[in-house]
This record gives sequence, structure tokens and C-alpha cells, in this order.
Amino acid sequence: MNTISAPILDGLITKAQSCPDLLSQTDKEVLLCILEKMQCVAICGNDERRELWLTTDHGSIEDFGDYDDYLENEIVENRDDFEKIWKEEYPDLIKWYLFSVTHYNGEYFFFVDNRLTLHIKKEEPYSTESLNTQLISWLEQTVDKCLDWLKKDTAGYNEYTNQHLPYTKRTGRILRQQYWDIDPEEKEWMLKGLTKDDIDTLKAIVELSEGDDMLITSDKMTSGFFFNCCKLGYDANGYSYDANLSLPDLYRKFADGRDFVLTELDINSPKAFKEWFDKREWQFGHPWEVCRGGNSTHISLYVNKRGNGWQLSLAGKSSSRVAETVRFAIALYKNNIPFKLWDAKEILAMVSGTDYIGIVPEGVTPVYCQSYFPQEDHIIDFMNLPVENRNRVIEEAYWSSENVVRLAENCESNK
Repeated sequence: MNTISAPILDGLITKAQSCPDLLSQTDKEVLLCILEKMQCVAICGNDERRELWLTTDHGSIEDFGDYDDYLENEIVENRDDFEKIWKEEYPDLIKWYLFSVTHYNGEYFFFVDNRLTLHIKKEEPYSTESLNTQLISWLEQTVDKCLDWLKKDTAGYNEYTNQHLPYTKRTGRILRQQYWDIDPEEKEWMLKGLTKDDIDTLKAIVELSEGDDMLITSDKMTSGFFFNCCKLGYDANGYSYDANLSLPDLYRKFADGRDFVLTELDINSPKAFKEWFDKREWQFGHPWEVCRGGNSTHISLYVNKRGNGWQLSLAGKSSSRVAETVRFAIALYKNNIPFKLWDAKEILAMVSGTDYIGIVPEGVTPVYCQSYFPQEDHIIDFMNLPVENRNRVIEEAYWSSENVVRLAENCESNK
């Protein structure tokens, strides 16, 4: 058996993930053999994915690194520091890896812990070097061992997995209020001073957002009207700016910047706005991203045509900015601006502490993770298991029991 300890294996995995396409012809043949063997595992998910849990020993401290190198580079001050880092990185005697395979359009994909690690491309030339031979050999032998166990004793394999799989590798959910009880600073950070009155006003906004009849008449819809709506949101959130800025310049200060000449229109002309909108060149920009941020952390104020009028839609459900979204919504509401709040019920649940936070495995970026949870849970906010207060979160959370690997129907067991 080609035994590789976790620190060494992690290095091989990292190297492969840096260039997953760099394979020799021999690598390709072994990987295709692994892929064929994995057909014995039942498909999970919608992309023909097949998964197995693989394990290896955590190894010795010598496998982890060279103490003298750590000391010379001032990463540690003494041997105790070095051992502490090792134990923090590899706290368990066994390290677990989720190995998954899938294919699409004649190409084959191999993932370790949800990250693309090896990739057989269609009709690509292959490297003359076998840079990943050691990793691929380990995968071949370990997959063989796991499949043999799964065929002989499927229930035993899954029972062992569910008993020993670390919580950092699991999917779960925790009631937000329970998480706030564990970490009150998280509540303070997220709500940023929202009051009970604010939340009561939000409830009224939620009710209004259930319909699609909150329209702005055509004669009012100008770029100036839109910019003024943005200003209401900026002021509600205490954004700092020069009071002498024009409305377009104020928008430029806080918006994404890719407005496709929206800021150059006559701010008082409904005709100019309509003609600009109808050209739809703005689809290649981000004119509605009025509070710029990251991919999932910006706040948007969308404009759409609805019959003979226009509809404003406010969106921003990131926990890091949801308080800003709520204040923005309240400002529009109090100024009698018709609008719809996207994910209104979910946002109300978030700021009330009555929703669930989805806990996703380490290695999974905690955004856009709806597919990990039943749709009826309405989970829109995600996190990895935190380091601080980890044991308390584990105790309070509900953990999925879906770590079950099943044999494919056409696979013969070894019983």
C-alpha cells in the first residue's frame, strides 16, 4: 500500500490543483481506470458526480515541516511553537478527504475537497513528465481499498464515516439567534444599530414586496429620480460625501462605475431615460449596483419596465451589508417611493435572528451555497465552522446525516 501522510499528501494535492491539466499519458490512463472503478458508486447531485471519503494518517511532525526552517524564517520562536502549529494544522490522527469525479462533453474532472485537482481535457497534448504520479498512485490504491470495503459492507463504511467524519467536513445549519447567543459580537456586527422600530418598519415593507404593483409612473422615471433614490439610501446609511456634489457625481462616488453613460443623461428627462433603457446597452455594465462591493456583497437598485410604468427593486442580502439594505429600504419607504425588496422575508428573518445560517465544509467558499440545503429551509447566508467557539456551535447546530455513499444499481457487491 502506497501510504502517504497528510502533510505530504496536502503538498501533492496543492501542486496538482495549481495546474490540474498537466498530465502525462500514463497519468491519464490511471485516472481513466479510477473513473471506471468509481462507476460502482451511485450518482449524487445533478452533474453525474460520484463521491468517496478517503483517509490517511496525520503523520509525524517531521512530515509537517523542518523546525530549523521555521525558526530561521521567524515563523516560530521555539520547539513548542512549532509543535503547536503542527497540532493546529493536523489536530486529528486521521485526515479525511472528499474525492469526487464527474465528466462533461468528453472531459473528465477529479476533485479533492470540492476543488478541481486533476483534469483530463479533450484532445489535448500531454506532458512528457509525470508530475502527479505519486498523488495519482495514492488515489488509485486508496479508492480500491475504499470500494472494496464499500462493496463488502456498505452499512459499515457509512456508519464509520458518520461516526468519525470531522464536523469541519460536514454540512449543517444553526439558528441565527443561537449563533448570536454564542457570539454576541456577531449580532452587533451584522445589525449595526438597527432598532426594533426599524424591524417593525421592515415588516410593512415585506408585506408590500409580496406584490408586483408598486410602480412608478412613466412621467416620473428619470435618471435624476433614480439618483435621488440612491441619495436617500446613502444618507440613511451615513455615507460621507461633499454636500456640493451633483446627483450624478454622488452616484459615481458610491456606485460600481460601469453605468454606460447613465450619468450623462439629462437628469430631468423621462424620454432620455427611456431611450437609454430601451437600447439595453447597459446590460454589459453594472448601472444598478448602487453601493459597490464584491460579487455577493454589493447592494443593487434595479429598474425594470412593468406595463405602463417602472418598478424599482432593491437587493442586498449579504449578512455583512444587510443592515445597509434595510436602512436603504426604510428610506425609500418613508419617502413614499414605490419599490420591491428582493428576498424580503429572508432578510426580515435574518435581522430578527429567526433564520438558519448554513454551515458548509471547509474548502467551500460560503457564498452561493443554496444547493447544499433543502429549498424549504430558505437559507441564504452561509459560513464555515468557526475556529472560535467551535465546540459550542457544533453542539447547537443541526448536522446533516447525508454523508452516505451508495453503490450503483449495476455494481456487484463482494458479499
